[in-house]
Amino acid sequence: MSLKKIASVLSCITGICGLLLAGSLYAQEDPDIIIQERCATEWPHNARMRAACVEQQEKVLDKSLSSPVDPRLPLQDHTLLREKCARDWPDDFRMRARCMEEQIAEKRMHRERE
Repeated sequence: MSLKKIASVLSCITGICGLLLAGSLYAQEDPDIIIQERCATEWPHNARMRAACVEQQEKVLDKSLSSPVDPRLPLQDHTLLREKCARDWPDDFRMRARCMEEQIAEKRMHRERE
């Protein structure tokens, strides 16, 4: 095998590994960084409001992480809804929590009708 082919194969492997790594980093997002960046963007010149924003986002995040899963819905539904709300609200945990509540209520209502 020529050096050019070897370099090409290694380049492809490196690219695939980079994509996989980026995907796993996205899946394991750091909520603290997201919260800090969101609040700094929202309140760049007001430290008090920025601190309140951080506190609110962290409180909602803690509550949502400690909330039990609704046993009336399959775990797969919860996962899909969590992913949808994270896509819809990538930097706002308060809105993610509201999205989850609304989506779960809608799913339950739909299932009860069936």
